Amino acid sequence: MDTQYAPLSDNELNTPEGAKKFLFITKIIHFALVMGLVMFGGVAVLVSAKQMSFTPDFSNPVIWVAVLGCIITIGLSFLMFPIYRKASPAPASPSTALRQYQVMCLMRWAVIEGGALFSAVVFIISKNILPLGLLVTSVVYLISRYPSQKEFIEVTEKR
Repeated sequence: MDTQYAPLSDNELNTPEGAKKFLFITKIIHFALVMGLVMFGGVAVLVSAKQMSFTPDFSNPVIWVAVLGCIITIGLSFLMFPIYRKASPAPASPSTALRQYQVMCLMRWAVIEGGALFSAVVFIISKNILPLGLLVTSVVYLISRYPSQKEFIEVTEKR
């Protein structure tokens, strides 16, 4: 077995080098999620560009659902860390804390991505600028939720 690509063991994660590798892997996952949204958004714009309406259509109920979905998912993303911390036991080791941080990040990112993808689909269907703005807002917010050592320390200290 090629150990270069083997998952990091708990012993490796308990070292500063292992923790940095694990955080780097988490950053790569975040980058992949952001790039997936950006590419899907680009395709949505290419598909809808010729028929796009630049006047926000507040009479379309599907657009209102997208607006509510975007607001709810961004709001829910703020609650992901507190909810997960209450539901999970306190980490017993640095490796457990790192894994919990990654899971919390993935859950938060998935919630944000759900609202963004829904907005993109509504944009393709409605050809209206408002869902595109929601998509861009969600992507910018997802980018701002970049995993960092500072946030990891902040989250684990608040237990």
